[in-house]
Amino acid sequence: MKIAKAIRTELRVTLLLLVPFVLFMFGVVIYFLLDACSDRVFATEYSPGNKFKAVIVERNCGATTSYNYIIKTGRSDQSYFLKDIGWVYGAVLDDGKYGVRVTWVTDSTIQVSYSKCRRNNAEPGPVTLDGTGITLMFAPQSDDQYW
Repeated sequence: MKIAKAIRTELRVTLLLLVPFVLFMFGVVIYFLLDACSDRVFATEYSPGNKFKAVIVERNCGATTSYNYIIKTGRSDQSYFLKDIGWVYGAVLDDGKYGVRVTWVTDSTIQVSYSKCRRNNAEPGPVTLDGTGITLMFAPQSDDQYW
C-alpha cells in the first residue's frame, strides 16, 4: 500500500511539473511559427534616372502598436535582397492618417516626409549601390516632429 501511494504521489508531482513545462514549450513554438507581424509594400518610388528604387514596407504588428515604415533601396530591376536604409515608426501625415511620403531629391538622396512620428532612424553613412552612395533624409512637416 505504501509503495503504491508513494508512486501515485511521485506521478502527481511529475505531472504537476511536466504539464506546465510542455504547455510553455508549445506556446513558444507556436509564437515563433506564427509571426505576429505582417509586412506589405506601401509605396515604390524610382530615382530620377530610373537606376534605383526606394521601397517602403509597412509593418503592422497588431492593434497595440503603431505602423513601422521600413525604407529599402536597390537597383530598379531588383526585387529581392534590397538594402535597409532606415525606418520611421508611428508616422502620421497632415490629414491624421498613418503613412509617409517618399521622394527622390537626386539620384543619390531619398527624402521621407511626414507630419509627426514617434521615432526614426537612418543607417549611418550612405548605403552603396553600384558604386553610388544612397543617403536618406527625414523631412518632418511639423516643428514638433515627435509625439
